[in-house]
Amino acid sequence: DHSHPEHAFMSLEKAKKITSTLRHFYGNRAIDIQGGEPTVHREILELINLADNLYPDLPLIVITGNIESELAQKADACLFTGAPAEVCPLGLTPSTSTTAMTVIGDVLMVMMMKKINFTNEQYAKRHHGGYLGDLSRRKSNERRNNS
Repeated sequence: DHSHPEHAFMSLEKAKKITSTLRHFYGNRAIDIQGGEPTVHREILELINLADNLYPDLPLIVITGNIESELAQKADACLFTGAPAEVCPLGLTPSTSTTAMTVIGDVLMVMMMKKINFTNEQYAKRHHGGYLGDLSRRKSNERRNNS
């Protein structure tokens, strides 16, 4: 939504294109959609429907403070954050809840990386630029040279 007073959200069309690229070009079997405010928009449900059409057996794991939400009801697994009270004295900034979601998401990601033996080579394919892309390619090259 480009009319948002703070910043523009990613368009649904762009999110669909990214989702399709992740599935068809990179072969991803999991897609992690994160965010606080954008996930309250109706488009998130349409994006989930698209992901389901691209990969029908794709499990939907939702991390939320609202287990009654439509998104939570669509989930194969719903991880409840406990809806912690926000520390923002104005009651506006979702810092506590987003921190809880991040911790849960990071734990899931690390567990999955270990379970599937995710490698530096696989990481480098998905992280093209910047510091992390360079670092993953260096580690991947070092591993190949030491083999």
